[in-house]
Amino acid sequence: RIQINTECLDLLAKLNRIAWVQPNMKVIIAGTTIISDKASSNSTGESEFTITQECKVYNHLIKHIKKKHKVTSRDIYYKPHPRIRYDDWVYKQSSLDCQIYPYSKNGLIDIDLRSNTQVLAVYSYMSASILVAKLLFNVKSYFLDLHEFNLHWSHDELRLLCKKYDIESVRLPTR
Repeated sequence: RIQINTECLDLLAKLNRIAWVQPNMKVIIAGTTIISDKASSNSTGESEFTITQECKVYNHLIKHIKKKHKVTSRDIYYKPHPRIRYDDWVYKQSSLDCQIYPYSKNGLIDIDLRSNTQVLAVYSYMSASILVAKLLFNVKSYFLDLHEFNLHWSHDELRLLCKKYDIESVRLPTR
């Protein structure tokens, strides 16, 4: 494990030139396709979860982050999943009370964490980003517990995996 960690960090160091460095970035919210796909599918009537609801959940999370980490909206960055639809990105850019990665600067979080060493925390739902942040970069990570929405069949398994690695779960008012 140590050898893989070292090799991975060495590789990431070589990739710094493509990283999006933001000196004021303190907290990253890593978006996932699981939430975005469920929210977008509402147009066909397949889901009760809408992109409006998704942004409401994230804005509740942003309020929580501001209090917990004593940061402002300018210090919090929402990192959409690299496969986000452009229309969804535009909606989130106008709806979220935080900074959002530019659509064209949405690469791997591993590279961003290597280049933005001032990051205090990473929050996500159903993303390996929280494991990467915790295990490779020793950045405090938080699992956004959204089980009441029934968004993904493996929610409970990931929550237990997070517990194994001392990744806290965060439950917020979501409705």
